[in-house]
Amino acid sequence: MNHLSINNQLPTPEPAETGPDEQMRPAARKEPNELTGHPDLLKNPSVDRTGDGQQWQRTVGLVVGVGTQAVFALTVVYLFSFLRFGAFRDSSHWVLTDALLALQFAIPHSILLHPFTRNRLRKWISPEFYGAFFCLATCASLMLMFGFWKSTPHLIWDLSGLPANLMLAAFLLSWISLLYSISLTGLGYQTGWTQWMHWWNGTRQPRRDFVPTSLYLILRHPVYLSFLGLIWFTPRMSFDHALLTGTWTIYIFVGSVLKDRRLEFYLGRSYQTYCEDVPGYPFFPLAALGRRQTAANTMPASNSLTNPSCRILSFAEACSDSENASQAGNAETEDQIGNDEAIAWRRAS
Repeated sequence: MNHLSINNQLPTPEPAETGPDEQMRPAARKEPNELTGHPDLLKNPSVDRTGDGQQWQRTVGLVVGVGTQAVFALTVVYLFSFLRFGAFRDSSHWVLTDALLALQFAIPHSILLHPFTRNRLRKWISPEFYGAFFCLATCASLMLMFGFWKSTPHLIWDLSGLPANLMLAAFLLSWISLLYSISLTGLGYQTGWTQWMHWWNGTRQPRRDFVPTSLYLILRHPVYLSFLGLIWFTPRMSFDHALLTGTWTIYIFVGSVLKDRRLEFYLGRSYQTYCEDVPGYPFFPLAALGRRQTAANTMPASNSLTNPSCRILSFAEACSDSENASQAGNAETEDQIGNDEAIAWRRAS
């Protein structure tokens, strides 16, 4: 399923990108097409640049952009029903099926968020459409789970009366909190709508400067915490629901740590300072998900964006040296992709 009283007053370095065997070079700006003012939908130098070709791209882009939002809205409705009422297909072989369905959402979701994957897919999917692609992939995995999930009549708890009403109220409040938390970083970025609108209008997407307010001054991951409420607050906890809840809870906590590491990689000491000031989750005992211990000398003095050769994190070291440089120098592309973990947030010092 996500994510500092800070204002940026420093000049932003020009982003750069690398290929696997190339030296650092200035990032190429995506120029609009001559006829329509819209950037190419596909990164193919042989694309038809006639009027018919441009009209085809415009039509396909319209279908993808608007269709993604329709699919997203439908998926949200199904997700609400699934988490509230569960599935209605009892089976004695539910454990393996449901475990695989829960994992098939979590694992691909993380893979598509990884900068290495994004860099590879940029050959076929432009940044303006990666948000829509990610949204569609997420919706497809959820729909697959809705369609094949098996239930069991065995229950851990089945509340009634006032306790059931209180649990249901907490479930509904979690939905409100989730939507509000996402709105703080931009719902349009999560669904790919904002990036698509810049493509449609033929404009360059500006860098996202995030001035943390509201919930982000209290915890680093309000979106994840709200989603935990969706899967835990249920008046009727069956064993298959418990399997889903346990799997996704582990996934959310692991994802929170990886998200912090990604932002530390892109933003350097500024984000580390934020982790020292604001906990990942309130009252969480583990340092990785709570408030970090002060470690002034654990990060390089310069921001990682201006020092792409720094080997900061084991997460980044999973990629090659050239990929590390590309990830560190290509924060603008991450902004265009629009996921909240790649917000261009910098602290004035």
